[in-house]
Amino acid sequence: MYDVAGGRDSSVRHGSTGHVDTAPVTALADAVADAVDGAGPLACTLGPCTERLDGQWVGVPAHGLDDIAADVFGATSAIVPVTHPQPFRPDLVLARGRAPADLAGTVVDIRWAVEQVVLVADRSSPHGPRLVDLVGVPLASTPSACRRADP
Repeated sequence: MYDVAGGRDSSVRHGSTGHVDTAPVTALADAVADAVDGAGPLACTLGPCTERLDGQWVGVPAHGLDDIAADVFGATSAIVPVTHPQPFRPDLVLARGRAPADLAGTVVDIRWAVEQVVLVADRSSPHGPRLVDLVGVPLASTPSACRRADP
């Protein structure tokens, strides 16, 4: 599962890393920092329109994240093994559950700059979703500004 969120905090949520002990969080932060070394903020867009996701959700496609997502995935998969590989599909979920079908097709044109990659642990259960931010790594134009861990 890969979740992308932008806008308010200009971050990319990339995961899911499952139930991760705190010990590998530093290794994850270092691996991500190395993978995004020298990358500046990413120009991203949402659109062109909302669509149905998995039959019951409504979301909007995000563009401009594929390259950095591949770099982050490659850097972290050696630390947190991927048990159920899925293709990366960047989108922003707007409605979950039994969202009305007529919400799909709404024109959307949003642009923003992603300034940070955030690794997220998916600790969801049958009682509902629970995503926990593990570490944020800023996208900066200088390597020294790229390293930051917030375990």
